[in-house]
Amino acid sequence: MKTLLLSVIAVAVTVAVASPKVLAEPTVFQWKNPQAEKPKKADKLKKSSQEYWQTVSGKELKEGVALSITQAEHLIRVAPKAQYQQGQVIKPRGLDMKQLKLLDKQTRKAMPTKMNASQQQMRQAGFDDDSVALRSESVSSNPILMTEQGLSDNEKYLIHVIEKGSRYSLTTESDFDKSNRSRALNFKLDMNGVKPDKKQVKLKLHGPDSEFVNVELEGDQVVFDQPLRQLGAINGFYEVEALVSMEMNGQIIKRSVKVPFANTMETIQMTSESYEVNGNQVTVTIPVSTEMPGRYAIKATLAQVGKGKVKRIATLEVADEFKYGGEFVLPFKLNKKAKGKYTLVDIEFTDQTRMMKFAL
Repeated sequence: MKTLLLSVIAVAVTVAVASPKVLAEPTVFQWKNPQAEKPKKADKLKKSSQEYWQTVSGKELKEGVALSITQAEHLIRVAPKAQYQQGQVIKPRGLDMKQLKLLDKQTRKAMPTKMNASQQQMRQAGFDDDSVALRSESVSSNPILMTEQGLSDNEKYLIHVIEKGSRYSLTTESDFDKSNRSRALNFKLDMNGVKPDKKQVKLKLHGPDSEFVNVELEGDQVVFDQPLRQLGAINGFYEVEALVSMEMNGQIIKRSVKVPFANTMETIQMTSESYEVNGNQVTVTIPVSTEMPGRYAIKATLAQVGKGKVKRIATLEVADEFKYGGEFVLPFKLNKKAKGKYTLVDIEFTDQTRMMKFAL
């Protein structure tokens, strides 16, 4: 029989998912009315950014960090960044707003600031990360952020610069799914119509279990130096973080973006189904093979075919446990005696163990 390969579509997980329980019997649910065909989900993710963030050390902050500011309307937020060492969380001390300064790049003289916000004021505004914030009164090309506070050299701090409405915008277009058999993810970057060179882009991969994988930009793809461990979204999505630094109109422009994706694999395949009609019930049996043990589900709509038309009659979902294959049995109950020719449409599989969806 001809095997139908399944194309993977993204699964959005918005709630915490508990470990799947092994059920001895399959579960069956039939909708009261047949479900309409769902529109196909977009397989591309598009984002734009008018902000950037970077991690610096206490030593760098004491020496001075060059910022990218392109307009008067901006916000500079600085927060201590926790580090994990030997299973313990180590968080640096908070910054003293009075000792944090903006310096002119050329003269190294202090620049006037406004809207300075301490940790207490930031907490009242909803930021509970001990961050502080400030804004320069004037636009200076790449000002210097510096502290006179006695920070430890190895402490880490996050600098976040937000420029809402800036004329400089980083746009991305990436795949929401990456095949586990591939070590690349389609990933296009564009800064005001200019494609950044790989030397202008710093990439980092964030995994659901803190695995370390090197990533590089090669053309319009992010390339991974080894296979990813996690499949689907049961433990969360992966994220590619990009920091782009480009010179435009005589100044350095920085923009950051994070894009999520799921590492997927075709874990279930089906062969041609068989139909049995008995009174007002149509039973459809679908043999399947699976790449991995787990709990799987199928959702499908029974349709009647005639005179060149397809009429949806009933929608049913069945979930069952499989080790390395078996069959789904879909018992469609009809309102009247079944007759005519039937077919399945809108077939969708779910790998519930790894939170992945597949559609024909």
